[in-house]
Amino acid sequence: TRTVNVVDTTPPEITLLGADPMTLECGVDTYAEPGATAFDICAGDLTSSIVITGAVNTAVPGTYPVTYTVTDPAGLQDVEVRIVEVADTLPPVITCTLVRTLLWPARNGLVPPGFTASAEDACQGAVSVTVTVFSDEPDGAAPFAPDAVGSSPASLRLRMQRAYPGDGRVYLIRVTASDASGNTASLCKSTVVPVMPVGAWILNVRAQATAGEVACGAVDPHTGVPAGYTQLLQFTYPLVP
Repeated sequence: TRTVNVVDTTPPEITLLGADPMTLECGVDTYAEPGATAFDICAGDLTSSIVITGAVNTAVPGTYPVTYTVTDPAGLQDVEVRIVEVADTLPPVITCTLVRTLLWPARNGLVPPGFTASAEDACQGAVSVTVTVFSDEPDGAAPFAPDAVGSSPASLRLRMQRAYPGDGRVYLIRVTASDASGNTASLCKSTVVPVMPVGAWILNVRAQATAGEVACGAVDPHTGVPAGYTQLLQFTYPLVP
């Protein structure tokens, strides 16, 4: 009599479907489980026996392991791990309005330019904005100084004054926002005080403002000062403890 023992010493094998590693954008992408298949040379298809553990939080950047485990009837096991990277690579989106793009009459008064600014990050939500005001003319002399005041977008005031004779005054307002991952966005707006609010005076100073906005966007969004301009004011809003 011959006794034949048929034994199973080969573990099953898991095959991951989809990308591994997988990268998702924080706050934008969702994690849809790609799944896996499992096959055992003795027991056959064991896909339905795969146990998946691990959670992916696409609202928080980080590395998330997702573990796949399958065991065949002989107790042999295979384990595979998918690495899911949740990354924050997108800068905040800045929303900004400037209602008054021409300030007149030039009577030295501080006026609200109708300025609003906020920033929203896909991963982090609302983030602070840093507002910097530049001018191509320096602050005036007391008592008509400073020429820009405020600690929030709503409280910003600009002085309706320009040098005379001159070519008109340009105020540049830069808005910068950064998220916790260091992604930064910025934009620049301008408003002008013409020498006179007519014809070539307005055209010339608006042309200066357009060039100033380009120069503003070309320098470092945190510390850069456009050539020919002086920084008058800077504040961050809202203040984060």
